[in-house]
Amino acid sequence: MFELLQSGGWLMIPIIGCSVIALAICLERLWVLQRTGLRRLTC
Repeated sequence: MFELLQSGGWLMIPIIGCSVIALAICLERLWVLQRTGLRRLTC
């Protein structure tokens, strides 16, 4: 895996950073939806 990142060059660092941030946002939203339930979010 490290070889793949190395062959991608410096541009892989921001791509990985954005992927980690996107995953964190998705997990946080999933956690909130499971905690509150979907029925409370609908009108």
